[in-house]
Amino acid sequence: MYIYVNHLGGGLYAEDHALDYEKLYCETCGDADTFLGQADSGGELLELLEGEIDINGSGGWDPEYIKRFIRETFDAED
Repeated sequence: MYIYVNHLGGGLYAEDHALDYEKLYCETCGDADTFLGQADSGGELLELLEGEIDINGSGGWDPEYIKRFIRETFDAED
């Protein structure tokens, strides 16, 4: 899966193929979604986000959001 960050809401989304810049670019605001990387499992996604997940108030992605995203994206159990 190709993992992206939405430029509007800041949420993650996954696509099963790479998106062209034209698909990522927003003509309305001039910004674009960000490609984070490729992950084929929840473990690979966690490696991709290493250091960017909020642990004890360190800042970053909410751990519950990441767990939910992994479950929904990779059909994983808790």
